[in-house]
Amino acid sequence: MTTITAVQRMFPELPEAHANPHSAKRLVTGFDVGPFFVHIGLSDDETLSYSNGRHEWDTWHVTHRASGFAVQKKINTHPRAIWLAQQLCALDVWDHDTKPALLAGLSQEQLAIIATLRADAMSGDCQGQLGIASPSAAVSDDGLFYIQDSRSYVGNCPLWWAPKGNGYVTRLDQAGRYTLAEAMAQHRSRDTDVPWPCAEIDAIVRGTVDVQDMRPVSQQSAAFADAPVAPEREVGRG
Repeated sequence: MTTITAVQRMFPELPEAHANPHSAKRLVTGFDVGPFFVHIGLSDDETLSYSNGRHEWDTWHVTHRASGFAVQKKINTHPRAIWLAQQLCALDVWDHDTKPALLAGLSQEQLAIIATLRADAMSGDCQGQLGIASPSAAVSDDGLFYIQDSRSYVGNCPLWWAPKGNGYVTRLDQAGRYTLAEAMAQHRSRDTDVPWPCAEIDAIVRGTVDVQDMRPVSQQSAAFADAPVAPEREVGRG
């Protein structure tokens, strides 16, 4: 079991050779979880300044302390963030002290595991360990992935890569199904393209109607304009 310790630390704590000269260290309250620091995005002083209900600032980050690599930002609650840090510890790949070296040392399989854990921490049930009701699959049954362009949505619908990268679609039956290598190559190229196990997404799909498949509303409205109306039945009389 990974030890969780509440701490206040000057952050970031990178070695001088790796530190950003424009990034001043700040006193930040959070939790040490193995090699990770789980913390809100603001320093203690900034948190006091934004104590007026601006909840967008009150989100949690999981940062690899030695390299300063923010594995995931803007997690809604600290239990989710701590859960993610604990799961990441199990990978045992966190010995490097720079982000490039860290990323270079991760295999495609490990990157896919991290991507799934990040998504689960953001909006899943954390593999059932936090008692959240919504279902989530951590592993794809067939090993294939949809790729979401997370930069925009159509209504509440995500945009998915079409087969062979030929544009974007909202309908899953028109979406491409990619291998792990293909999905991770695209995610490395542009991190807003997020791989999702097909089994996880297929399990939560809903039936909807695409307005493009319907007749124009004007035609349907005109068809009913002159339709005979049956007389209303009187209710409550035998």
